[in-house]
Amino acid sequence: MFRFLYNLLWWIISIILCIPLLIYSAIKGENILHRLGIYGEVPKSPIWIHASSVGESAESISLAIELKNRLDIPLLLTSTTVTGYRRLKSIEDENCYARLLAADNPLIIKTAISKIRPRIAITIEADFWFNKLYYAKRFGAKTIVASGKIARPTRNIFKKLYYKNIFANLDCIYARDEEQARNFLGWGARPEKVVVLGDLKIVPINVPPDTPEKPKRFPIIVAGSVRSGEEKIILDAFVEIRERFPDALLITAPRHPSEIERFEKALLKEGFDFAKRSQTEKIPTDKSIYLVDTIGELIKFYAICDAVIICGTFVDYGGHNPWEAISLGKPVIHGKFTRNNSTLFRIADDSGAALETSAEELGKKLVELFSSPEKIETMSCIAKDISSRLGKTAEIYAEKIVEILSDNSSNVCL
Repeated sequence: MFRFLYNLLWWIISIILCIPLLIYSAIKGENILHRLGIYGEVPKSPIWIHASSVGESAESISLAIELKNRLDIPLLLTSTTVTGYRRLKSIEDENCYARLLAADNPLIIKTAISKIRPRIAITIEADFWFNKLYYAKRFGAKTIVASGKIARPTRNIFKKLYYKNIFANLDCIYARDEEQARNFLGWGARPEKVVVLGDLKIVPINVPPDTPEKPKRFPIIVAGSVRSGEEKIILDAFVEIRERFPDALLITAPRHPSEIERFEKALLKEGFDFAKRSQTEKIPTDKSIYLVDTIGELIKFYAICDAVIICGTFVDYGGHNPWEAISLGKPVIHGKFTRNNSTLFRIADDSGAALETSAEELGKKLVELFSSPEKIETMSCIAKDISSRLGKTAEIYAEKIVEILSDNSSNVCL
């Protein structure tokens, strides 16, 4: 019954919204043929790794690189979003293909998967599409979730029904940590299918070759992935910092395009002198704030800063991932809302690589940090130590996938 209703809804959407959706896709720069499941040249029987957007696509790439080192099997990497797809294309070669995910319309996705016939269909984190999983399994793929995460269980009966049918088409859920494993179980996943294997975002980070030169200023602070409602918190803290350190530089990167516009308006309202990344790639020496209004470049600025404010933690968005900052040896400052990456935040806090603070105390805490070079150096060393200890997750997953391929057992969670 669920499958009938789900597909009926897709057909209604496809018929009524076909033209508007095609126009919308064209405006966004999507490959419409990909959305229709027309992939052109793709490998037969690949390992298929699917991710949602930019962050998850980075996890796909890490896993793909490790698999390339171990297997001579073609890879198909897909993403739900254009930004994720563009990132995946960076590692395309003769044995690795990047595509946009086809629409989950039953006819479209069934036709695409019948041609691909993947050996293993891997979903990164939580981008669950029912028909994608249903037909992947029907055409012989082993279906797994890697670095799995899911929202905390609620009484929402529609979500429970959806997840029940999703889980029925999964062979194994490799959760990122114990908390996420409990969440999967709370939604009804069978215990024998849930295994904690680690977070794929915890991999060694390479600094891009086009990283800007570090300005001769102190301190340089990066506010990463700023969310709506956090603009004033960040700017108020920066005012406090400049009172003690007049040469301070704030590099701020809002999370979404709509939030870039919101942050720019806040800067104009408060009278800050700022420059935008899209207008000048060189960080100006005569501005106090550099607004990163481009996508996928945050790591470059993490590499040249003195400390990182992880946003999405001062307003309840669950907190963005601090791994890139920690991996680069940067002291991390964050708010109390960290449930999306609670394990990593807890490790960083407990070891001394990160500091939790309130929105009201953010400026004060940063002034105290920058007033103590020894504290900055200590936090940096601890962060690097965490990185060296934890940064092997992609290798663990790759070895597990090799094991799955070599094992004819139906239970991939053994």
